[in-house]
Amino acid sequence: MGALIFFNGEVLSMIEFAWLLIGLITASLLLTLGETLLWCYIWMGESWQAAPSQGAWNRAIVFITGISDYSAATLTPVQREFLQKLDRQFASDIMLAEPFPYDNLTPPKFARFDIWRYLGYQEPPLWVISLHNFWQTLLAVCWEKHYGNAVARCLINQLGLPKSPDRILVFICGSAGASLVLAAAPMLKERLQARLFIISYGGVFGASPGFHLVDGFYHLIGTKDNWTKLGEMVFPGRRLPWGALSRAKQENRFSIHYTGEHTHMGYLSDRVSDLLPGPDTPTYQKLTLDTITSLPVWQENGFKI
Repeated sequence: MGALIFFNGEVLSMIEFAWLLIGLITASLLLTLGETLLWCYIWMGESWQAAPSQGAWNRAIVFITGISDYSAATLTPVQREFLQKLDRQFASDIMLAEPFPYDNLTPPKFARFDIWRYLGYQEPPLWVISLHNFWQTLLAVCWEKHYGNAVARCLINQLGLPKSPDRILVFICGSAGASLVLAAAPMLKERLQARLFIISYGGVFGASPGFHLVDGFYHLIGTKDNWTKLGEMVFPGRRLPWGALSRAKQENRFSIHYTGEHTHMGYLSDRVSDLLPGPDTPTYQKLTLDTITSLPVWQENGFKI
């Protein structure tokens, strides 16, 4: 007789348990995929209606976190605190610091279909957040041109078309955010004629052609972040010697920077490093912030400190 497993008071064989597990995983994937496609449908309908204004910026900072809670109308307190500290260090003409896609219509429209709120959650569970980011990354990679153009339209509508020929656009991206910007890079470069820099913490991305158009990509990694490792496995094109990412490495437009012994959710955490004990032990958020502020992109592009 095969091994037995007790589930909800019932005895299951290993085969029955395996099928139950497969069913739960499949249902989870389909549910979060459906949420992602619904969010995209609502968002794209809104983004087509807006029109860009005339901007007045030369140097802009844009925050694109991993898109995890589709009903969120504001950033989390931790994200706001992090961006306030960054804004105090580097003066820019404009900083976009709201949940992507930066409009107040998409979250409430999606909220009517948000089952997690109906189930009593204040925000989706961690596994749902992770799968939302996973699907967003796949959309940005597999549907790159159409999805990237929609992202670019949304960003241009918010930033406006600048007047000056000397334009610098720096993205601070979490998780799937890096894939979104890479997909949007061709239209952003064409419409804004700006130099594009991406600072990605915990970024999951493929070997996007957008790497040809990015002037600098800084990849921040926590040593226990398994999602960044998964990205390398899911998108093997990143290792091709003739790919866009390899070319960016050869031209010194791509670099890796480590931010401590933390997981994918730890970049902005107020937890302290286990490897640096003592009264002045920095939090992981400070390690991430210190890494970002030490990058050459700021001084080399005229951001006032």
